[in-house]
Amino acid sequence: MAWTATLLRLSKAHGRVDLEIRYSDGTDIVDKSYQFERTNKTQIRALARREVARLQEIKDEVIDIVVDDDIDLTPPPDDPPPPDPTPEEIAERLWFRDWRRLQTLLVLVNAEIIQPTDSRIDPLKVSLRAGLNNSYLSGIV
Repeated sequence: MAWTATLLRLSKAHGRVDLEIRYSDGTDIVDKSYQFERTNKTQIRALARREVARLQEIKDEVIDIVVDDDIDLTPPPDDPPPPDPTPEEIAERLWFRDWRRLQTLLVLVNAEIIQPTDSRIDPLKVSLRAGLNNSYLSGIV
């Protein structure tokens, strides 16, 4: 059954908002009180949605530890290291590294900081042209 949230009490006094909400899923009832310096109906609704999600998560959680049993303290195994990059991934990384270098040099040319004939530009263009793969096009911004 779906959860419901019912506002049981709302008072504004002494620069504070006090409210109480009852949460129910048809079998469980939880009453919670809250105090705020300021709030509004949007924030109260968001609070109720978060609390319902939290209550449902607690209800759905399966705790399979038996009372009076020892708790296994063995730490979980470390995540396996990521796999080594494939030759294709390495080639793509290197191509984009060169692409960024070329873009930096072209910005410097446009700012008239270096000459368009700078010796670093043409080799990068040749290398990029030779290594271009159509799958790289979506990564160019």
